[in-house]
Amino acid sequence: MSEEASEEEYAKSVLFLSRCLETYYGKKAVVLIDEYDVPLENSFARGFYDEMADFIRALFESGLKDNASLEFAVITGCLRVSKESIFTGLNNLNIVSIRSANFDEYFGFQTEEVKALCHDYGIDDQYETVKDWYDGYTFGLTDIYNPWSVLRYVFDVLPNKSWLPMAYWANTSSNDIVKTLIEHADDVDREKIEELIAGGTIEIQIHEDITYDEIYEDGDNLWNFLYFTGYFRKIKEWMEGRTIRAQLALPNKEVHYIFEQKVQRWFRDRVKSRDMKPFWNRFLRQGVRRALQSV
Repeated sequence: MSEEASEEEYAKSVLFLSRCLETYYGKKAVVLIDEYDVPLENSFARGFYDEMADFIRALFESGLKDNASLEFAVITGCLRVSKESIFTGLNNLNIVSIRSANFDEYFGFQTEEVKALCHDYGIDDQYETVKDWYDGYTFGLTDIYNPWSVLRYVFDVLPNKSWLPMAYWANTSSNDIVKTLIEHADDVDREKIEELIAGGTIEIQIHEDITYDEIYEDGDNLWNFLYFTGYFRKIKEWMEGRTIRAQLALPNKEVHYIFEQKVQRWFRDRVKSRDMKPFWNRFLRQGVRRALQSV
């Protein structure tokens, strides 16, 4: 009967597996870690962020820094890795962000690929719908379609050519962290959201080094988080003094739906949860006072 591993053994699991692979195959291992920040996001939402950050730091230091069986590693996530404290023990990190032109064509489908996909499946007449709903993202210098949503739409439209487009991303991705951020938004942020829903743009200062425990420290952190998690399309960026600023818009009808339906619903729920008695009492007092003054 096996015993449960200790926390230290879990922290050294990547190192252990790498050594096993090198011993068996006679070659150093390649480690792929997808969505490294999902555990951080979940722990942040549930109140044990520091403990999770400590564990992942130990896991990465043993598996990526002190690992003689490692050839190289690739880590993906929404937030940039260089500032996050879990990476303080690592060296020689090469960062590729949403703003970088390196590998930008691999973050999703390009226009010609989507056109070919529609043609191969005999749905050329549906291309404009796909473009309106799932195009509009900019990675580096490349225009990108949401690959998951494109594939889901093609799957649904093949047996039913009259199938209507849906916000697939809204139904599959976790928007809990966005809801939490919206709940902390002030009136200025709400005006920005309304401007985006109306088809307008907003301007922000770019911060590529946000961590989850810093999200509420600055108002721009909310918008940067949404930008780096794929909710916005960059119109342009420029230098203003020593800072980088960007003009952002909603990329397509799918994200527009998310903002129009979900975000506005969150705001309505937020207003409903407030105690409006002080407002109504003040309103009634003011009304009575004005009525007496007019007599």
